[in-house]
Amino acid sequence: MSFLKRSRKHRQNTPIAAIESLEERVLLSNVTVSIDDGTLNVRGDDGDNKVNVVMQSPFYHDYGYPSYVQSFNGTTINGEDRIGLFAANSPCIPNLVCFSVDRSGPNPFSLARDLIINGGNGNDTIWVFGANLGHNLTINGGRGDDSVQLRSTSTENNLRIFTHSGNDRVNILRGSLAGNQFLLNTGSGDDAVLLKWLEVPGRTSIATGSGEDQVNIFRAEFSDRLSINTGRGDDKIQIKASEIDAAFAIYSGSGSDNIRVLDTEMTGTGRIDAGRGDDNVRFVDSTTTDDLSISGGGGTDTLDFFRSHGMFDSIRARYFENGDFAELL
Repeated sequence: MSFLKRSRKHRQNTPIAAIESLEERVLLSNVTVSIDDGTLNVRGDDGDNKVNVVMQSPFYHDYGYPSYVQSFNGTTINGEDRIGLFAANSPCIPNLVCFSVDRSGPNPFSLARDLIINGGNGNDTIWVFGANLGHNLTINGGRGDDSVQLRSTSTENNLRIFTHSGNDRVNILRGSLAGNQFLLNTGSGDDAVLLKWLEVPGRTSIATGSGEDQVNIFRAEFSDRLSINTGRGDDKIQIKASEIDAAFAIYSGSGSDNIRVLDTEMTGTGRIDAGRGDDNVRFVDSTTTDDLSISGGGGTDTLDFFRSHGMFDSIRARYFENGDFAELL
């Protein structure tokens, strides 16, 4: 019997119930969307929710394109597969929940108050694009392997992201910032954080919990206190082509960690604590104008400099076995 005939026979004998059960498994998640007193609430159930929040610029609004909440990959919104208009006069295509924006405030395309997204427990995917918020943006991914991505998003008050336990991915790209506080906590698990092309005028706290975590920062500017804590595990931290204009602290916890500071200017007092384990701390093409304390902790640790030897007058280092540490003595 040929392969083609066997395939046809297999399809003919496939029980209908099996096909129906597969469809039921695909459509097992739902998000509830509402606007209450100027706050946009997006709340997922404990399934694997997939949701995208898009706020259009004034140019696109003028041409009839609405801001919207969109579900995909089997997630429904308010229990429906297709949603029409939602608090907006402009057309809204199927599978979107459209919403209007407040034109009365200082920024006419900011929501009147907050954007709150709760993914619930499950492997959630949450995207936010173009949001310009007058108050706060809060994302709570719940337990599970979550993926959170923000693009061209800003807040005038606080940005808070919590993904809890699980192997989580958080990307914040192009201009996203928080006015007062940026707080990111990914909980335990093997997490990856990418911050790229950002200006952060407020205080920043990044905590990834225990696990083999990665934190990558590229072309970011921090104007207030910066704290990075990756917890236990073999972690990798890289800060590249950035400016840190305030006090900062980096804690990588126990484990064999790698910390890289590349082409970065540091103008505030700083502390780097690599914790117990065989750690490597390296500076490349970087400068500091204030005191910087570096501790390797227990283990065979190395501290290296490449085209950054002008930092020596500002550095106090301890618990490093080799590398360029000898040049600091």
